[in-house]
This record gives sequence, C-alpha cells and structure tokens, in this order.
Amino acid sequence: MASGRFPPPAQRYASRRLTRSAGTQDYGYWYGSYIYPNLASCFIAIDQATAANGALTVLRGSHAAGRIEHGEVRGQPGGEADRVELLASHFEEVVCEMDPGDCLLFHCNLLHRSNPNGTPNPRWALVTCYCALDNPSVGASNLESEDRVAVDVLDTDAIVPMAQEHLRRLQAEGGPAAAL
Repeated sequence: MASGRFPPPAQRYASRRLTRSAGTQDYGYWYGSYIYPNLASCFIAIDQATAANGALTVLRGSHAAGRIEHGEVRGQPGGEADRVELLASHFEEVVCEMDPGDCLLFHCNLLHRSNPNGTPNPRWALVTCYCALDNPSVGASNLESEDRVAVDVLDTDAIVPMAQEHLRRLQAEGGPAAAL
C-alpha cells in the first residue's frame, strides 16, 4: 500500500471486480462487520474509464455526511434513494475518468456510482479494500487480532518499478498481459 492519508497499519479486507453499481458507500455494506468507518477502497481501472462508458462518479466530500442506509435500489444494492438525491444536491459530482492502471483511494463513506456503459468498450475495474488493524470487527467477520496481517507500506517511488517488473513477467508468460 502506498504511503498517504490512510493511516497505517492496515490490512487488506476484500477485493472485487466491478463493472457498474448504484449510488452507494462501501461502509454501507461493511457496517455490520466493523465498528468504525476506518476503511478505504482502492479503485484500480483495468480498462479506460470515460464519461461515455460510465466511469466512476463520486460526490466530492460526501463522506463527511456519514453512513446512509443501504438496501436494494432498482434491483441493485445501493444507498437509500431519497438520501442519495439529497446529498447529490449538496456535493459536487466528479466523474473520475481513468486510464488503465490509474487508481483512486477513497474513504468508505464517499458516495459513488457508475453509470451504464453506453459504448461497446468494456469498463472493468478492480477494487481492493483496506481496514485499519485497530478497527474492531463484529459478527461473522470477527477476526482475532493475531489473525490480522498488516500490509507493507511502500514509498510511492518503489511501486512503479515493481509494477513494471511484474508486467514484464506476465508478458513473458504469454498471458492476458501479453497484449499490453
């Protein structure tokens, strides 16, 4: 994990591949798993994300409004529609256009969504989530402190050479990265 605003030590909590979602906050789903909203998501673009293909859209500063209720909204999990609409009228909407490999690290209460992809181009992303090690877990996800493993915090300058070396190895193996 690159050094920055999210205070270490932290553990990787979850990873998932995304193509679209309703207006949501990540803590809306983790509320029953952790006591505090001391979690962050790292959204990594696999494909180019543009306004035309439904790039991630965030409401800048909306994390300050706290967690909103979540449930099913138009057949998808998402934030309570009236509250999302109210917050959208108070916070600036920012479309996060990204190139493959770009990442956005954001607070778990930041309200975000992706619009439908109106193009023939794919828009895949990988989201990896991090939780502060000292954030008490509850319920079925309860992890004893000795089961938690801190991620290594790297200097930002160390990440690019490591990623380039990893890509070279993948390309040499002839996998999907060979086309990059």
